[in-house]
Amino acid sequence: ETCSGITWSAGLTVDQLIDAQHYVQLGRPIPGAWLRITDEDNQVLAEQEIGRLQLKGNSVTAGYYKNSAANASAFTADGWFVTGDLGYLENGELVITGREKQDIIINGINYAAHEIEACVEELAEVEVSYTAAFMVVDDNSQVEQLVVVFNPADGIADEDYPAVVAKIRGHISKNISINPTFIIPLPANKIPKTSIGKIQHSQLKQEFKNGAYSALIDQVRTRVSANEQPDGEIECQIANVWKSYLGLPDISRNDNFFELGGHSILLIQVHSRLKTIFENLTLVDLFKFPNISSLARYLRNGQEGVNATHIGKKRANARIEKRKADNQDIAVIGMACRFPGANTIDEF
Repeated sequence: ETCSGITWSAGLTVDQLIDAQHYVQLGRPIPGAWLRITDEDNQVLAEQEIGRLQLKGNSVTAGYYKNSAANASAFTADGWFVTGDLGYLENGELVITGREKQDIIINGINYAAHEIEACVEELAEVEVSYTAAFMVVDDNSQVEQLVVVFNPADGIADEDYPAVVAKIRGHISKNISINPTFIIPLPANKIPKTSIGKIQHSQLKQEFKNGAYSALIDQVRTRVSANEQPDGEIECQIANVWKSYLGLPDISRNDNFFELGGHSILLIQVHSRLKTIFENLTLVDLFKFPNISSLARYLRNGQEGVNATHIGKKRANARIEKRKADNQDIAVIGMACRFPGANTIDEF
């Protein structure tokens, strides 16, 4: 849709490009070309805010031949061409961060692929510019699953992969509030890029569906030691259900359901299956006892068998309730919120 280029830069040497620890600045518009970064309502964003790249100029197409539908979706009402790229401006120079179509919707929540990728690349164990995040749907459960592919940094050996994957999982869960189902280490030459350096997410997704990474996925899973294997009939029954829905070959009796890639919708399906075995099991019970060991203990012994930690929490809650009755003052220690399409409560 364009010719003769849109931006031009002579600011970086080859060595600087190789050493760059961030997205590369692509320069300012060439004479006769204009660019802007906007939100979804085509409102211009400030510098360093990621948004949609739009272009104008003599080198931009006037439209698609005899295709009014394509023209309607590709051009704004005031004539700007919508590239489908995401990026931001820094000191007047363009920086591309990804593609608009790479947004990921899981359980009705929209996640930006570039945000997940940038989060992963904050870790020293991950090589910058080779991370890709995309969504797949499990053929059996029809559950949406997040897949993250990354390139391990120099010095990371194969035996380090499980620990690095666990660190990435925790970092994403903490900062993006989503738990990836699969985190896959790949060498840089196995992560396909276009001629201008964009990762080809669709090719990675197709290779994942074709089973190209099955062996790697199995390799990075931490092996369950003998003393952490589910023990007894009830623990084994729970473990078998978990494995079937989480798609895992091994599960520790102390693993947390949500840290294994589980989420609320999957938990509902697990609950439905477990109720055919344990009639009195409630969904709340699964939240209260998120690992196999504590859940099995509860099912064996009822409330009287809840561990000392749970009892201790109940006693602590009772003390808190007593203090509440004596003192109505409230201290707000901290707050954090995320809103779609807005950075603050007031914007939302």
